[in-house]
Amino acid sequence: MRYQEYKKAIEFLNYHSYRYYVLDQPEISDAEYDKQYRALLDFEQGNPLLIEENSPSQRIGDKPLDKFESFLHKSPLLSLENVFSKEEIDTFYNRVEKNLGRKPEFLIEPKMDGLAVALHYKKGQFVRGGTRGNGVQ
Repeated sequence: MRYQEYKKAIEFLNYHSYRYYVLDQPEISDAEYDKQYRALLDFEQGNPLLIEENSPSQRIGDKPLDKFESFLHKSPLLSLENVFSKEEIDTFYNRVEKNLGRKPEFLIEPKMDGLAVALHYKKGQFVRGGTRGNGVQ
């Protein structure tokens, strides 16, 4: 990917991110979005000084809708990464093992697309809930 293609990829992904996260009206499949996003990440990893501020890699989700009451998450709600090969699973496993200092155990299930939420309870009673939003708010 060249720099001009990278800029077009940002525009493409931002458009489709907005349609997905804000309008809830996606026009492309998750697989197509993920393919384009992966190409963008590959470019950025090879060219870290060229990363644009408006790149979708520099945020989680999209801006929260104004019609909902907003709050700050106590800790960031990060997006899960996709893996597409055994090598990527091995890389993830090795990174977790290194950070934990022991062999981790996992239950792996197919990704179910849906809405990420944070639910807050106090003494067993629901007090507040919200979507991931942009990961911070």
